[in-house]
Amino acid sequence: MDAQLLLPPVSPVPPNPFLSLTIELKQIIFSALPDTRSLISLILTCSSFYHTFLDAESLIIKSILRSQVGLDLIFDATIVFKSTTLKAYSNDAAIELLKSYTKQDFACLSQIWKLRDALAVGGLHDNIEFFSRDFASLALSIDPVTGLDEASPSPLSLLESTRIKRTFYRYELFCNIFRKREDIQLGKAASESPQSIFFSICAPWENEQLACVRDYLFKRLSLPFNEVAEHDVEWGQLEMNYLDDQDELYDYWKEHYLSLGLTYLRQLVTTPAFDDRCRLLKEHKRGPACSLFDALEAQGYGNGLSMLENYTEEDEHVHITAQLAIDGDKGPEEAWRWAYAGNTNAAWYNISEQGSLRKRGYVMWDSARLAQWGLLTYEWDELSRDSFNSEDHRRRMDEMRGSFKARHEIWCRGGRGWWSAKDESRVVWPPPAPPERAKTMEPKRCWGNRDVWATDMETWRENL
Repeated sequence: MDAQLLLPPVSPVPPNPFLSLTIELKQIIFSALPDTRSLISLILTCSSFYHTFLDAESLIIKSILRSQVGLDLIFDATIVFKSTTLKAYSNDAAIELLKSYTKQDFACLSQIWKLRDALAVGGLHDNIEFFSRDFASLALSIDPVTGLDEASPSPLSLLESTRIKRTFYRYELFCNIFRKREDIQLGKAASESPQSIFFSICAPWENEQLACVRDYLFKRLSLPFNEVAEHDVEWGQLEMNYLDDQDELYDYWKEHYLSLGLTYLRQLVTTPAFDDRCRLLKEHKRGPACSLFDALEAQGYGNGLSMLENYTEEDEHVHITAQLAIDGDKGPEEAWRWAYAGNTNAAWYNISEQGSLRKRGYVMWDSARLAQWGLLTYEWDELSRDSFNSEDHRRRMDEMRGSFKARHEIWCRGGRGWWSAKDESRVVWPPPAPPERAKTMEPKRCWGNRDVWATDMETWRENL
């Protein structure tokens, strides 16, 4: 009894302040959340918020996704999310989805949203934000006219930011539809095929925007890919090329990795350790399932004979698709018409001659930015272009062939891991085999059912 009296008094547990909040107040708190990560944090705060969420799950998710993705892009995000559920070989489902995309059918937004859906959409949007910021930073880091570094480029307008993000959404849509199908046509596809519809529903400058994003992602992928191809013993004996051509950004193996989508690409380009990059690349190594480069090349071929600058109003109506996206600025169209004025519709996007312009994202910018540069007052072939040292390229090609030979020899001897011509200390070798023990003769049973001790091979043979 005395011991009980000596115990300190127990403070009463304060009541949960959230329990006193009305449902309306909780829903207001939910509606103010900026993204799906915040949603998870709030749900885990207490059971009161969790049950409020369950009572209005779809409505709360719609509100948060509109806040995180934005009203201008929520339709694109929803279409891309739906594309993840397509059957691999369902032409009809792919065509139906693309028709909804064309019509801007917002009925798809009325679906019942679950938490797992919100996390998937929010996660993809985070990846698109990541790549969009990096794309704009790189593209605007150099003046496209002078080729000099831009110290402080003007910040992106809302239209420019939305334009870039929408193009990344379209890139992901291509990956989701065609990665599973593995049937990219190298010639112009039939007019009612998913491949043809995907490109024909957009204006040519929108397809050139897609080529800009694809070129950018090729360069970003090349950093980790080329490092592994240059130093890994296994990839050396497979002769994986690690030198990019200056004019044509294409590589058979990289096309496959590009088709895996933005979530995979972000994981790869943000992984710093060589061994982790190796693992990510080798886990997914195979031939290209689909190639956006090949699809752009195939669908870019038309049969017109007139150059764009000579088009009549009728030619415009027949050959140039109206812009799909709602965009109040003519900058992208003006830039495309300027760059392709001397071309027929046999080559209206993704041509190698415009690679330097695509590197600067030239069809992503508003008219005001283009005017600030004075870009459209020049002939496009007068502008500063990336220099290419053919002698240096030949030297590096010789070095690459030498590395293939050296790594092949190491591979045949059992070596694995990181290698360099100047440092082979990190090559991992198999443990040495234990020395063979001298063979001793064991008791044998002969055909006559007698145990025989064989003292030497000749005696053993005689007794058999």
